[in-house]
Amino acid sequence: MLRSRLIVTLRYCCFATIMLSASLASLHGEEVSLAGKVTDASGAIISGAQIELRLQRCSCKDCPNPEKCDCCIDQLRADSNDSGVFRISARPGDYELTVKAPGFRVARQQVKLETKHSSRVDVKLE
Repeated sequence: MLRSRLIVTLRYCCFATIMLSASLASLHGEEVSLAGKVTDASGAIISGAQIELRLQRCSCKDCPNPEKCDCCIDQLRADSNDSGVFRISARPGDYELTVKAPGFRVARQQVKLETKHSSRVDVKLE
């Protein structure tokens, strides 16, 4: 009787550990979306602009080193499409967005990506 209770208890503990680990892993790996449109000062579309999103500070829960998180991607890149639109998926955190296109000044701005929220940043290049 005692042995069967011990086995049931051990099975329950193993199951609970597996479920908790899976839950924490899914929270840690959650990605959010940043989208935007790149235009010039007159509102004309700029296609082929280079978009770079660089992690400034991670907001992963229980991150051992939020200033330089090993668990997050530090830098992501994309190009604006023929409509000037870009989309990047990243983990929540504080980022610097850099947008470059030939013939224009480089645009930089701080972006905070938050859990369960998509963000939009439209960029005007001069």
